[in-house]
Amino acid sequence: MSVTKRVFLVDDEVDMTQLVGALLKFKGYQLESSNDPEAALERLLVEDFDCVVMDLMMPRLDGLALLDILRSKGRRMPIIVLSAKSLEDSERKALLANGARFVPKPISPTRLVQIVQETAAQAPSVK
Repeated sequence: MSVTKRVFLVDDEVDMTQLVGALLKFKGYQLESSNDPEAALERLLVEDFDCVVMDLMMPRLDGLALLDILRSKGRRMPIIVLSAKSLEDSERKALLANGARFVPKPISPTRLVQIVQETAAQAPSVK
């Protein structure tokens, strides 16, 4: 019996959350999303997900800051950082230190689904 994996998507660009969200829903994931990183933080601090897919460059609270806060609060869910930004060494080290996987944009839909599958499979099933 297959368990539906829960994915939370955080990106300030509405088009991106709609596109990635539609793809993941089509592939059978239960999806929640937010275009506001601060609202996403509130949600992620109180609820578990099998995987979080987040943008790096967002206003008010970028992906690195969001990741740092989540980890400092003991939130250990798997995180994929999806971004078109070229990482500096310090950013790459920060992501690795926090156990996040960096995936550069653009990415093919097939590859994105594969990465989400691999990442969500590492998480224990959440309700």
